[in-house]
Amino acid sequence: MAGQAQLRCVPLRIYLDLPWWPTDVARTLSVRNVNELERADKRPIAVPTSLTADDYSIGYTLRHKDYRAPVAGHINDLEELSRSKQPVQLLLADQTEGMFRIESASLTVLEFADSGKPSVVDVSLTLKRASDATVRVGLVKRVKSRGKGFPRRTK
Repeated sequence: MAGQAQLRCVPLRIYLDLPWWPTDVARTLSVRNVNELERADKRPIAVPTSLTADDYSIGYTLRHKDYRAPVAGHINDLEELSRSKQPVQLLLADQTEGMFRIESASLTVLEFADSGKPSVVDVSLTLKRASDATVRVGLVKRVKSRGKGFPRRTK
């Protein structure tokens, strides 16, 4: 595959290039949830209700070309992305996979540089598809008059 894997968060201006192609990329496809409705004197009927979220699990080993240089900048960007509310865009090679939220991120330090900072790190990310829906929640204004364009009430 040509290209590189990348996590992008435009509002935070973080473009995180994964150093090489990830060693593990697992995808859990979304499936339909089904509820059974009881019917009198008949068999229950299965009714599809909603879809589960699409998930990606990505694992890679992070190291600098020098092998002894620290990789603290990449780790700091990962920490900032995992704490933010903003979704990230996942790009694998030239394909955009969509918008995701980092559900869990774990780092395992394998080697340290001479400065005491991590130089080789195993990274494991779990990404869950971000919802595009924005729901406004709040008080509903009560209308006391009949409103414009409504007919008069007859008794």
